[in-house]
Amino acid sequence: MFELNGRTPDWEVVELAAWDKKISRLRTAGKFSKQVRPVAYYLEAAKYWSVVHHVAPAYGTRTLRGFMEKLVDREWPTGSFRERMKNGTNVMPTDV
Repeated sequence: MFELNGRTPDWEVVELAAWDKKISRLRTAGKFSKQVRPVAYYLEAAKYWSVVHHVAPAYGTRTLRGFMEKLVDREWPTGSFRERMKNGTNVMPTDV
């Protein structure tokens, strides 16, 4: 994705142990504060989605790179989210 867009990767790696520690602390704090409970839940969900491969099936010939190459030249819809939903358009197609 970065290579196709002419950019260099710029991110920080967070080890799973750090996620687990933060989730554990937030769960404990969530016992005393209702406002913190959803934060722990969403952090767990973010951890799950960051470590599980959901891009393509384990079989077939399509690749993530091929999908990204198609997205580079695609025209993206403009306007507000509400306007796009009224028109029935998707921002991220499942099959380009």
